[in-house]
Amino acid sequence: MEKKRFSEYTIEEQKELMHHWWYYYGKLPISFLEMEKFGKLLDSDIEFVKNAALMAWARSSASQDLVRAMRGDFESFKKHVVALAETEEFKKVEEFLEDTFISEMVRTINKPEPAVPMTDEQLAAGLSELFENEETVMIVDVSTDEKNGEPTVSRGKVIQFVKQNINGKKGAK
Repeated sequence: MEKKRFSEYTIEEQKELMHHWWYYYGKLPISFLEMEKFGKLLDSDIEFVKNAALMAWARSSASQDLVRAMRGDFESFKKHVVALAETEEFKKVEEFLEDTFISEMVRTINKPEPAVPMTDEQLAAGLSELFENEETVMIVDVSTDEKNGEPTVSRGKVIQFVKQNINGKKGAK
């Protein structure tokens, strides 16, 4: 991908940048429902998603702010982001934020680096947050069966970890 101003990208390229930010930089476990909500949000209001990403970038955060807003009071979060985007302070730094944000997105799209795995503590904290707000949660560890190459699902270690670390919360199903 080539670096340009956000407005110079096609809609599909803008979505690719935002998807990259959401998944590559996200440090929270997310549900399929949250992935679906994010896709719909990109389709309906990509400018809002870009501004939320820039604001998170300014505070050295990733997509966690948006994920947490989707789990809570999203409308208040959206109003806050929209209002901040209209301020003179944001407008003064928007070009710089966009430039540094896009530079990093393009760099990591073109030359991805191995993901830094979450620590056990980060995983437990993220999962307990997810379990509090989801009706049905399935945690799977997908691997490949060595005999025939078919995908297999093993919940063992992850489920045991979750059950041991999330007391009083909804269990995995």
